[in-house]
Amino acid sequence: MSPLTELRGRLPRRVRRLRRYAGLLKPVLRSNLGRLDAPWKLTLATTYVCNHKCNHCGIWTRRPKGEMETADFEALFAANPSVRWLDLTGGEPTARSDLPAIVQAAGRHLPDLLVLHFPTNGTLPAKAVHAARAAVDATAAAVIVTVSLDGPRAVHDAIRGVDGAWRSALETFAALRDLPGVEVVLGMTLTPDNAGTIEQTYDEARDHLGGLDRDCFHFNVAQRSAHFYGNESMEMADHGSVLDALRRADASFPSSPRALMERAYRGLVPRFLRDGRSPVTCQSLSASCFVDPWGTVYPCITEDRPLAKLQDHDWSLASVWRATHEAAADMAAGRCDGCWTPCEAYQSLLGALPAAGSAAVRGMS
Repeated sequence: MSPLTELRGRLPRRVRRLRRYAGLLKPVLRSNLGRLDAPWKLTLATTYVCNHKCNHCGIWTRRPKGEMETADFEALFAANPSVRWLDLTGGEPTARSDLPAIVQAAGRHLPDLLVLHFPTNGTLPAKAVHAARAAVDATAAAVIVTVSLDGPRAVHDAIRGVDGAWRSALETFAALRDLPGVEVVLGMTLTPDNAGTIEQTYDEARDHLGGLDRDCFHFNVAQRSAHFYGNESMEMADHGSVLDALRRADASFPSSPRALMERAYRGLVPRFLRDGRSPVTCQSLSASCFVDPWGTVYPCITEDRPLAKLQDHDWSLASVWRATHEAAADMAAGRCDGCWTPCEAYQSLLGALPAAGSAAVRGMS
């Protein structure tokens, strides 16, 4: 071990994270000026296995085979050290027994990783805790876990198609909340079935947990996607009910950078609902992309445009980037299916800082 590596290992976690924030500043500023040479944010589906039967998502209907193995994830991370924000999504990520090994591989090969996030439906609390603990041990990145909670008890269980899903979700949230180094939030996807239940959802969760800050809730507007969700025919939430729900969500002042980013996201939802397009220039195939459980690169979770197999490019996203200029131009010009989901919105907001700042200040007013 070199003296420099040994010194870095001794640096307090907070100091190392501050250094990584500084490292993120350069690609973020560059993304405000033009296309990057490789993504700094990667949304990576670990599996399409899911043990819920959500009525706003069709992933659970799949019977996936031949998904990437642990060694494949290791090779992917090793070939893409520029990734600073990693979203490990699904399906249900904790359905993979090797999820802790996957996050450990990310820690080994992504030296500038600032954010490591994964969602869970909360069905497997022990596995979620194990993976989160492994992530904290493996990296100085901010470890964030989103536990899905789509309504009060009866509504959530009906949406998820699983009796007891609400109780399991809150059990998982409580266990993760006690872990040092982990930030855990409750994620509510707004659909026609739950858009009017935000207050009841918060009240029931607070009463069950014995206390809950409103900033623990994260809101997303349900989206359609053929290649990811498999829900092209889904009924979208009524615009009026969504906007009313999000106005209530903005009642409190944002108390963290994450909460500020979420307010900027919500502040631009009206424009998305009106136009059906990203309210700011999309950063797909500039700052970010999506990779499915077989290593296929897509612009994002919404656009059904398979671009390349990473295995054919020695797992290098930079290599894929060089062959996707036309697709990237389409994304930037809005020639796509159109979406406004946090998976794609946050990096786009950072690539349009004036608009993001204006939206965060304005909120839903």
